[in-house]
Amino acid sequence: MTMCPLCDKCDFWNIKETCFYSKITYLIDNPSTVFFAVFMSFWATLFLELWKRYSAEITHRWDLTGFDVHEEHPRPQYLARLAHVRKTRIDYVTNTKEPRAPFWRMKLPGTVFSFSVVLLLVALAFAAVIGVVIYRMCILTINVNFFEETMSTSQKMMLTTASAACINLAGTLAHTNRI
Repeated sequence: MTMCPLCDKCDFWNIKETCFYSKITYLIDNPSTVFFAVFMSFWATLFLELWKRYSAEITHRWDLTGFDVHEEHPRPQYLARLAHVRKTRIDYVTNTKEPRAPFWRMKLPGTVFSFSVVLLLVALAFAAVIGVVIYRMCILTINVNFFEETMSTSQKMMLTTASAACINLAGTLAHTNRI
């Protein structure tokens, strides 16, 4: 069966050229993906429960079972930093006067820094996604225009998809190695 060209400069192509691409796509999109999804849900639940168990073990080993944030007193270094502050508040747990950290000098810079880092990382993620999409469009155009006679249409599509997937993999590996 002859198919219409994919671009203005392209020739007609046979549908049998896409058989290899369809077979590879079937490896990913098939009924066993349902079983894989069920397996992954069980695996995620098991991992979470084992993580909770490990966390409880570490808490016991480090003797933090009786740790309560409200019962712990502020560090002396922190109190020395707040010694010049005139505003105080009464702690509702201990009923003692404690200095109140000034919002504009101590809390605002940290908050602004945190939000700016989060916004930067979100923008970086969007830029990476847009970059991969633009990369795929450019490579597909290059493949269609320069390799008209040496490669079939399905091979061009496979090359584009595989190279974009390799870029995604490299980005993911680079991200996980930083954590």
